[in-house]
Amino acid sequence: SVDRYFPPVRETSTIISGDFQAWYPPQSLASRAFYWDQYKKHLVGAKDWQRDSDAGLDEDTRKVVERISDPTRVDAFSARGLVVGYVQSGKTANFTGVIAKAIDVGYRLVIVLAGTLDILLEQTQRRLDMELVGKENILQDWDETDPELGPHDYADDRDWADGKFISFGFRPSSRDFPDIIRLTGGGNDFRNLGHGIVALEMEKRDKLKPLYDPYNLFPCRARIAVVKKNAIVLKRLVSDLKKVRKQLGEIPTLIIDDESAQASVNTTDPRKWKEGTTERTSINKLLSELLDLLPRAEYVGYTATTYANVFVDPEDAEDIFPKDFLL
Repeated sequence: SVDRYFPPVRETSTIISGDFQAWYPPQSLASRAFYWDQYKKHLVGAKDWQRDSDAGLDEDTRKVVERISDPTRVDAFSARGLVVGYVQSGKTANFTGVIAKAIDVGYRLVIVLAGTLDILLEQTQRRLDMELVGKENILQDWDETDPELGPHDYADDRDWADGKFISFGFRPSSRDFPDIIRLTGGGNDFRNLGHGIVALEMEKRDKLKPLYDPYNLFPCRARIAVVKKNAIVLKRLVSDLKKVRKQLGEIPTLIIDDESAQASVNTTDPRKWKEGTTERTSINKLLSELLDLLPRAEYVGYTATTYANVFVDPEDAEDIFPKDFLL
């Protein structure tokens, strides 16, 4: 039968996981579930999702978020995980839901590695803007009716005009939820921020406390960058992060690696390495440098092909072997 070659998607997911410190969902933060609730409403309304699909996504994203670190945790911990799904099985919906829940609980820097092609980058940026970031965060204080301000990113987008971009009806910060600052957009990849490097500097209410302290963390705005897996682009990102190095050890960060089997894996031949060294491909080297710069970064890869990722050397602490979980 056809099921022999193309087995049907099961209702439950399989998890290979090490021990983890249970912390999610934090019941004390139930009132902060803003972006997840808005995303869930958007899916049900705009995409006509069935209730069981909604519940399944809630459950699967919970299984990911509970295995990354509590963003208010005092000691830094960086998890490595991998989420595997059939082609066209909803991986983008899954990581969008994970991002929504992560921002709700305090992750304040989100980096999405969106494949190696411009078209994938643009699709991912647009989908996150439409289904998660929302009109109010895209426009911020921009008055789109003012002709002197010129067009915004989606001024000519039919879905924007037709009301298909999520809209909250208010700026999240006006209701004590974090705004989202987009570090990328307009069809462009990440560029050096220059004087705009202040966009990466996280604001604190109490400068004597670390950012991950709840008093500072929850009012702080979240930042999202959608980045192509290209050496030049990743070098720009690493360079800009180094300019705010003093803060990096305090920023709860989520790195989503879409199509993680592509370009991210170190494919150099170990037999040709100099003794005592690890030689890396350019993308893998920059990804390792990114993880090293951000000690509170949680790495979650998404793929339909597990083989490349699970054959990463598990003894290489700087690489992306899914040591903590595989969903």
